[in-house]
Amino acid sequence: MDNMDFMIFLRMLSKKGFLETLWHITEKKQVHYNELQKYLMKKNIVSSQASVTIILNGLTNLGLLDRIVVDGKPPRTSYSVNKLGKSVLTQLNNLKNTL
Repeated sequence: MDNMDFMIFLRMLSKKGFLETLWHITEKKQVHYNELQKYLMKKNIVSSQASVTIILNGLTNLGLLDRIVVDGKPPRTSYSVNKLGKSVLTQLNNLKNTL
């Protein structure tokens, strides 16, 4: 990853709600969309369903989350932090502890 890609990655990760969402999903192991939406809205991290979708799509596009769709009526979507996401969080925690 070159410097420009790294800067883009950091900008995406620093958007409102991205880190809070990543930490929450890590803590819960796997989270359904509706459960995450309720949590983020209760904590006033987001104010709309669209914001939740933007955050989840952003984290998934960064390669930090796995999206699992379970067939059914209605279909259920859940998210979990993958290996790369856990690695990024480990590095961020190391940085936090250094400061």
